Amino acid sequence: MAGFSVPNQVFGLCDAISDGLLETPVSGLMGLAWQSISTSGAEPFWQTLASSGAWDEPVMTFQITRFNNISQSRTLEPGGTFTMGTLNSSLYTGDIDYVDLPENAVTYWLLSLTSLTVQGNSISLASSQNSHSAIDTGTTLIGGPQDAIAQIYSNIPDSSPESGNFEGYYSYPCNTNVNVTVSFGGRSWGISSADFTLTKASGDRCIGAFFVTDSSPAWIFGDTFLKNVYSVFRYNPPSVGFADLSEIALAMNAPGGNVPTATIGSVVAVATGKGKQSNSAPARMVSALSRSGVLAVGLSLLLIML
Repeated sequence: MAGFSVPNQVFGLCDAISDGLLETPVSGLMGLAWQSISTSGAEPFWQTLASSGAWDEPVMTFQITRFNNISQSRTLEPGGTFTMGTLNSSLYTGDIDYVDLPENAVTYWLLSLTSLTVQGNSISLASSQNSHSAIDTGTTLIGGPQDAIAQIYSNIPDSSPESGNFEGYYSYPCNTNVNVTVSFGGRSWGISSADFTLTKASGDRCIGAFFVTDSSPAWIFGDTFLKNVYSVFRYNPPSVGFADLSEIALAMNAPGGNVPTATIGSVVAVATGKGKQSNSAPARMVSALSRSGVLAVGLSLLLIML
């Protein structure tokens, strides 16, 4: 894959899939969480590369663009950039704020949610372990415990719980500018009001992107949050970092942008998955994402294969 090679990589064959999950040009899903939660027990592609020293730096990063009900957008627009083995300095500004994964919790990319504010008001959160949050590119929205989600919407005037197909979601007046900030023990990060809106319900009512889930971990922070930051997933020490998006990255949110092309490392690195590398030269890969036909929901960090 883009100059990297892992012999004998384990694949899972799908013979039954949910409607709308794998549609052209999507050909499959690549899990990017840790081996400890691999159903097959196999070491994931990324972890083999990171542990064997095949990357310049033990990181993979994402920049995800914002396209939600933009009528003038084209079928194919810049969807963002996925980078393996190095940081893409053109896509972020300032320092990367790293937070270590909780001890003995190297499963999903977990961080403890330490602060959440809505319209300037703090939301009461459970203890550290009960506020573990999966930082997950494969999830579209943000899910959390029922009491916390209810608190969030109690700070938004005229919001109300939905039923039927939107059971677990809330609606609110579309003309409300919702201001949300979150922290995972480091800096506080804002979530755009545009990302807080999932879809329009009826009349002047909109559905919010925060929904009720009884999953473990307690919270799932997906693309509703990740569109607002440059995110870095670091192998060693196990941690997740965030940084402010650069003007170049933010410009991709507007329709009519140039779809990025993949950058492939010039040196092929072959990893064995046993901490050894068949050659000494490091390599890197930057893969462009497009927004055409991409949809994934899950708890493990996912890369959609185009």
